[in-house]
Parts: sequence; C-alpha cells; structure tokens
Amino acid sequence: MKHFLLIAISILLVFDVFPQRNVSGVVFDDMGEPLIGVRVQEVGTENFAVTDFDGNFNITTSKDISILRFSSFRMLPKTVVIMRNEVLRVVLEQDTVLLNSIQNARWRSINVGIDYDFANSLFGLSFNNGYHQRGFAYCGCMIPRKHFLYKVNAQTNFDSDYSFGASLMWNRSRLRFFNRSLHIIPSIGFQQYNLASQDFFHRDISLSSVAYTRLPIDFTLKASHQTLNNFNNFGVSIGVQRRFFLFNYIDLNGFYGASVGYYFDYFTYSAYLQGRITRQLYYRLTYDRINNHDFLNVGLSYAFSRRRR
Repeated sequence: MKHFLLIAISILLVFDVFPQRNVSGVVFDDMGEPLIGVRVQEVGTENFAVTDFDGNFNITTSKDISILRFSSFRMLPKTVVIMRNEVLRVVLEQDTVLLNSIQNARWRSINVGIDYDFANSLFGLSFNNGYHQRGFAYCGCMIPRKHFLYKVNAQTNFDSDYSFGASLMWNRSRLRFFNRSLHIIPSIGFQQYNLASQDFFHRDISLSSVAYTRLPIDFTLKASHQTLNNFNNFGVSIGVQRRFFLFNYIDLNGFYGASVGYYFDYFTYSAYLQGRITRQLYYRLTYDRINNHDFLNVGLSYAFSRRRR
C-alpha cells in the first residue's frame, strides 16, 4: 500500500512540475483556404507539429503557459500565447515583400540532368532553366512570373537507337481563374524516338497545360499529333498529379502523377514521381508505355543558378 501511495504521489508531482496543454486547430491563408505544411513550433523548445493537407494540426505543449509560432514559406509568421487546452483558428497573411522580390527578381539558371532508360538501354542528358520545377508552381517554387521555361533532352545507346526532344512552358501569373484558385500553365513540346534495333519510330508534337489548384491535386491535359511507325494519329491524354510535403522541409517536396491517352489506333500511359533531394538536386522516375512499347527512366538533375544584380 505504501508503495502504491509513493507511486501515485510521484506521478502527481511529475504532472505538477511538467504541466502540459493540448492544442489543436486549423490554419488558413487570408483567402480562407487551408494551408498545408505550416510549422507549428513551441517557442524555446524542439517541440513542433506540421499542418496536414486540410490545414489541421495537433500539438501537446511542454509547459503550462507556452507560445506557439506558426510559420510557412511565403507567409508572415504569427505567434499565439497558450494558457489552456483549446482549439485554434489561425489566419496567416502573405509576405508581400518576399513575393514581390521573387516575382520581380531576374534569375540566371541552368539545370543539367542525366538519365537512363532501363527498358531500352539509352543514356541521356537534359538541359533546362527551371522546367523541372513545374510541379511546385503553386506551392512556392522560386520561378519568377512572366517567364518562359525551356527543356531540351537527348538519349542514345551509342549505336543506332536514339531519342531527342524539347519543351517550352509559359509561366504567367495572370492565367488564373475561379477567384485565383486555379493557375493554368500552357506548354508546347516535341519528342521523337528512333529505335532502329526494335523497328520502332515515334514522333509527338503536342500542346498541353497543367491546372494547379489550391488543393494538393493538379490536372493535366494534352492534345497532340503523333506518328507511330507509318501511321499518323491525333489524340488527347488526361492526367492527375498530387503534391506531397515531407517533414515541412521544402527540399523534400515533390509530386507524383499518372495520365492516359487515346490516339485512335492505340493507347498511351504515363506515370512519374519527382521531387527534391536538396535545394539544388532533383530526382525523377518515369514510366511510359506507347502502344506496346515501354520506357523506364531514372534521372537526376542539378540546378546551377544565381540572382542577377
């Protein structure tokens, strides 16, 4: 009995010395949309939480009276004093000074990538000025608005098989709809495969667009003229992609998606996963199927960039 009383008193003393508060809530932007990946930090400690895709968070403070700091890229931070268990509704305002500096800045950037097609044993190189960041267009990528993004790529097996292509994207902030909750980015592209060892020839001339939303899900639409061996075809493909955020570190943001197309005589399929390893190093995994032919690419790219004076 004495041991039981000692244990009970010890537990009460622990809770009295280290009181805690349970705090939950939702974080919104100044337009009333939930904010994803906001860091909720208990000031003076390593204790933190991160908001989910619906802006929700839950954190248990280590003190009876604590200060929570809400911070997110492109938003002004906010602090809230916590004195009891409660449910919060926090609104963060945009950091207009930062946004203007990003949008008006002029950047010199060249991104060099290497990739390998395991299905066809093709080794390739690519060059772009930020085209690979298109998946981050709505969630804070460092691309200035009113900017043309380009990408060129080529692959070969150093024999008779090769491929090459180019893409041009127009990233313009005015292409927004539905109270600025939808951001449309159009692009044109060209891609050609000439795999003589497999009697496969394919050329694709396309006009496509990505519709970025305030949700973590985006949509893609592509219309193109394709030549498959000796047949010419017109068709369209549609797809979806989803952005993800890991540990609230921007370097670990990424996106994955899939699309399907029909070109009257055959179908095309595509799936991909892309993201950041560091602020300058990116990875990309892609799988494409054109009729009955497969392409499986693994690539890395490194961004060399600096701000113009």
